Amino acid sequence: MIYPAFHTILVRHRLYKEVNDAVDFNRIYTCIWRRCHAHELGHFLIAKLNGIRVVEFAVGMGPAICKFTKGETRYVLRLLPLGGACMFEGEDGIYTEKAKEEGAEPVKQEGAFNEANVWARIATVFAGPFFNMILAFLLALIVVGFAGSTKPTVNALMEGYPAAEAG
Repeated sequence: MIYPAFHTILVRHRLYKEVNDAVDFNRIYTCIWRRCHAHELGHFLIAKLNGIRVVEFAVGMGPAICKFTKGETRYVLRLLPLGGACMFEGEDGIYTEKAKEEGAEPVKQEGAFNEANVWARIATVFAGPFFNMILAFLLALIVVGFAGSTKPTVNALMEGYPAAEAG
C-alpha cells in the first residue's frame, strides 16, 4: 500500500522533473540560438569588411517568419532556431558554370566571394568558428563572475593539533 503522503511526494517529484526538464531544454535551445547568431554574425561582419557582397543573412531553418531588405542584404528570421546561413554573391558558382556551358568567358562579379582575394575568403570562412570561441569565452566569464567563491570557515578545532595551539 502506498501512503497518500508518499504518493503526493512522487507526483510532485515527477511534476518537478518535467518542469525542470522543460527549463533545461529551454536553456539548451537558447544556447543553440545564440551560437547560431554568433557564428553567422562572424561570417557576415568579416565578409562586409572584406567587400564581399552578402545576399542573405538568415538565422534559423525552415519557413521565414520575418524578412526585410536593407541595402543589398536580405535579413531573414526563420522558424526553427537551429543553424543559419550567410549567403555570399557568387558563392554558388552558377555564372561560371553557365559560361562554361555556353563556351563564353565567365563574367567577373563585383563583390563576389570567388573574386575576393584568398586571404579575404579565408578570413570570412574562419570568422564563424572564431566568433563561436569568442562567445564561449564571454559566456565563461559571465558564469565565473556570477559563481563567486566561498571562504573557508573553521567551526571546531581538535585539541593537541597545531591549529588549536596557534589559536
